[in-house]
Amino acid sequence: MSNWYGSYLREFGNDKEEISSPTEVFQLDDINARVANKIVQRAKKGMETYGQPMTRTDIDMLGWLKNAQEEALDMVVYLERCIYELEEKK
Repeated sequence: MSNWYGSYLREFGNDKEEISSPTEVFQLDDINARVANKIVQRAKKGMETYGQPMTRTDIDMLGWLKNAQEEALDMVVYLERCIYELEEKK
């Protein structure tokens, strides 16, 4: 079964399972297609790791916010590490 995203998965060397069609179908540019592919791969990894979709109900709103906060803090650390390296090379 081919869908709106299958051609992009194949274009970027990933002919694994295709995702279902979105509400609005449109042509993605290369950058957005790469991001979309990463989202799909991350969702697959999450399902493999946790065995539950993001629609799960065993985590309350505060739990989701704390999880997001932890992820954002990790991102800040990664950004600071890169900034540090770039500043040290000046």
